[in-house]
Amino acid sequence: MPRNYWQQIEGYINERTGSEFSHSVCPDCYQRVVLPEIEKITKETQHG
Repeated sequence: MPRNYWQQIEGYINERTGSEFSHSVCPDCYQRVVLPEIEKITKETQHG
């Protein structure tokens, strides 16, 4: 998968719908960074 794949998708959607993105997370970063943070926050809120 090309390094700028998500930028290409955002450009494609923008050209066709006029939508603009302020933030995005690639699937690799989601698994590596975001998901562990969500799990950490979930555990912290469940245990008070």
